[in-house]
Amino acid sequence: MYRSFIMLCALALFTFAIGCDPEDPDDDDTAGDDDTGDDDSATGDDDTAPVDADGDGWDETEDCDDSNAEVYPGAEEICDESDDNNCDGTIDENEDDIDGDGFSECDGDCNIYNDTVYPGAEQICNDGTMDNDCDGIIDGVEIDDVDGDGFTPCQGDCDDTNPDINPDADDFNDNGIDDDCDGYIDSVDCSELPAAPTVDQVIPGARGYHGLAIDTQGYIVGSDGSALWKSDYQGNATVWVPQQGSGQEMLYLPSGDLAWVLDNQSALNLYDTNGTSSYLTNAQGAYGLVYGSDGYLYMAQGNNVKRVDPSNGDTTTLVTVQGNLRSLDFSPDDTKLYMTGTTNGNIYVVELDANLDPTGDATVLVSNLGAYLDGLRVDACGYLYVPCYSSSNMYRIAPDGTTEIFVDWPGLNQYGHGVIFGNGIGGWSATSLFMPIPYGGNTVKEVGVGVPSRTWQGAVVNAP
Repeated sequence: MYRSFIMLCALALFTFAIGCDPEDPDDDDTAGDDDTGDDDSATGDDDTAPVDADGDGWDETEDCDDSNAEVYPGAEEICDESDDNNCDGTIDENEDDIDGDGFSECDGDCNIYNDTVYPGAEQICNDGTMDNDCDGIIDGVEIDDVDGDGFTPCQGDCDDTNPDINPDADDFNDNGIDDDCDGYIDSVDCSELPAAPTVDQVIPGARGYHGLAIDTQGYIVGSDGSALWKSDYQGNATVWVPQQGSGQEMLYLPSGDLAWVLDNQSALNLYDTNGTSSYLTNAQGAYGLVYGSDGYLYMAQGNNVKRVDPSNGDTTTLVTVQGNLRSLDFSPDDTKLYMTGTTNGNIYVVELDANLDPTGDATVLVSNLGAYLDGLRVDACGYLYVPCYSSSNMYRIAPDGTTEIFVDWPGLNQYGHGVIFGNGIGGWSATSLFMPIPYGGNTVKEVGVGVPSRTWQGAVVNAP
């Protein structure tokens, strides 16, 4: 027994001498020892083993967030309020607000490269996305044409409940509505005038020799070379005043009376609503007639323009030119009076003051257009429309004199004389010219020009 005790003591001394721990022969249990490959949970062991606190298979020395099991090297980047799930030291795109709109992909941004796209964003038309607010729905303003007029709100329809309101609509009807959605109420865009007539047709039943006028009841009045006829747009025509002889241009006054230049009587006559005529003033050699914003009539007579008081016939000479005048009209702002002639293809212009009095002599705006320029009307943009006898065509002329052929008819049987604008009543379109065709049986033709007359009161944009 004594021997056994001696051997046990010797073994103990040996063990103490080499500093062994029966749990791990590599641990000398020395103060300051930082062995990391052992489990030092025993009493007196001052070393700590690497810990995988979140149980994701990666210990604290490798895991950049050992409190989150979804964060470890090689993990899938997910939206979990951690910027770096895979511990690669980079904030991944789905966590980052790349476009600076305040939202990352993890915040619901469905396009992290477009700062107009994010949850709650305002829907923007035609910006390359159809879902600005990232709600997963293609918004109706992009695709819905509720009123069936061919335009969605994103295509410019400013009222998708009314098919008469869209970017292709006419806005010439003075109804207080922006029909064509251009941002202007009752407007005309002079940059969008048609290059050729939108309409070129004969109106059945209507008659016209050299002049026409349209009343407020929707009837057009013209002569067949003798009698005055009335016709509606559908072609229902009747003689209004018989046996008057031939005449030139005519127009309706605000009073409802018709003023007409009768060359066979050398007179400017007035006709009341019953067709009863009365003499107003001498009109020998006269042709053109236009109503001024000052309430006076202006008549082209020989080489003069006469101003006529419609209440008593008092007449004064306003302008004199070197040539025989044919037709005349004012600019939209009443600062110019244009006149056409019978020879040299001249169009004259004279500057006017606020009282429509000339500020100087008339000058030639355009020349050499051809003989007998038998009509003249000015549109809301300031363009002149002038039919020419010798070429059987109609010119469109800009205020600076730039001239183009608007329509070229094949012969005199389609060529018109004293042109007038429609008034928008009874089918007589406010954006069409109407002209008598004396060489085509005294018929009446409509030519669509796509813009109303100079007297139109709406907004005008992009005027030349």
